[in-house]
Amino acid sequence: MPVRINGRVKRFIMKSSLDGTGALRTVRRMLCDRNTRRGALSRAKVDRPRLFYVPFWHVSAQIHGFASGLDPVWEEQEIQVAVDTDGNRHKVPSSGVTRMVRFRKGADSAFREIAFRSSLNMSAADLEPLGIPGLDEDAQLSIDGLGIQRTILPDGLEPLDRKPASEGIVVDPSVPLSQALAGADRYFSRLADGASGGLEQRWSSYAVTGRRVRLIFYPLWIVGFECDGRRYQVVLDGESGRAVRGILPGRSRDLNVLSAIVASIWALIPPLFLAVAASDGPMSGNAAAFIKCLPGILAALAVAAAGTWKLLGILDSISGKGSDVVI
Repeated sequence: MPVRINGRVKRFIMKSSLDGTGALRTVRRMLCDRNTRRGALSRAKVDRPRLFYVPFWHVSAQIHGFASGLDPVWEEQEIQVAVDTDGNRHKVPSSGVTRMVRFRKGADSAFREIAFRSSLNMSAADLEPLGIPGLDEDAQLSIDGLGIQRTILPDGLEPLDRKPASEGIVVDPSVPLSQALAGADRYFSRLADGASGGLEQRWSSYAVTGRRVRLIFYPLWIVGFECDGRRYQVVLDGESGRAVRGILPGRSRDLNVLSAIVASIWALIPPLFLAVAASDGPMSGNAAAFIKCLPGILAALAVAAAGTWKLLGILDSISGKGSDVVI
């Protein structure tokens, strides 16, 4: 029988196939993409890439048991569909239109065996500071671009000796083994319950045996840079070299168009105001009324001028910036 000694978990590491120069080249290619801001590469001040080996708990186990219950029996039947006839507001059956309808015919007793092997990868440390979400038993979606997924381990893992990796920072796990095992058991229980899905008045019994735990250290490159006074960061998969998460400076074309539209609308407001005042207001011919309302008109024009100056400053500040490109 396999024996697991408490506190002795095998550790493995995935060596990075990407070096610092390759990480810089990848980010530079991304800055030259057509969706990024024009000239961002020449203005970007890229930091030295940093390599982190982030930990993941890999738990595999065997699930054995059985489930019994009632399996519904359904029967399909083709029936005629009521439709509206021309000139008649009432619905009458039409022999030309039919559809299939399911009817419950009864239920049969069922007995199912539950026997499968499954595995689960869970983040052993908080990955949010690195810019990527964590993996746990409740995560239903995998992370695009990441070689290690919810249940899949990448090929090429090597045993990790007591000495840390020669290059990069090995992140210590902060999620205890007991918490990882509890989360894996909840995940395996959901799989076992799903194996007996569809049964009514079901009763199931299963056991999780043969647990095997491994600690995997996976390489991630973090490349930060500054562009146009803002900080950006890109996370690269060290095994495949693909971008996992990141934010890049986007093109300013859309904001320039928006700025032009807002400026055009604002420029039409003063002429319309003066036209209305000349036709229907005090400027229509009554000099006394015009002189009486002159301070109010001058105040309105002063407010419009101040608002225009402020709006020009805002539009000028955003016209040179682009919307960020989120990876």
